Amino acid sequence: MTCAAGADVTAWTILAVVVAVVGGGGQVHTYLRLAELILFIAVLVVVIRPPLKAAFTRLAAKGASSRLPLFFIIVGLLLSACVTTWLGYHPIFGAFIFGALMPKESILKVDPEIPQVLEQASQFFVPVFFVTIGLSVNLSGLSASG
Repeated sequence: MTCAAGADVTAWTILAVVVAVVGGGGQVHTYLRLAELILFIAVLVVVIRPPLKAAFTRLAAKGASSRLPLFFIIVGLLLSACVTTWLGYHPIFGAFIFGALMPKESILKVDPEIPQVLEQASQFFVPVFFVTIGLSVNLSGLSASG
């Protein structure tokens, strides 16, 4: 399933670039949309990731196991999905980018069970994602002449 999700993200990225190019507005519009996505990734790396890492490290230093990091992860995934949707990309881009940039070593120090909880959630949500995408495909435009 991980390979399928990775292939799907790659396909969505290529599709997003194609849609940005074909969608009108010319090269400037395409470059602007791609620049917005790159700026969003930079904000996640420079502004969001360091405070999260520091907060998780402080929680680990206190020695108290907490589900607070799980809350921040879920909220961050949802907000990132909303931002990429607002930018005109599929929500999975935001969730994928946020998940890829999470300070994993700090999370493991706070609560080593969080990766298992997220893995169980992904075992449910990845197939739901594929079913949702599959149901949204409109095959009525396909014909022998097309």
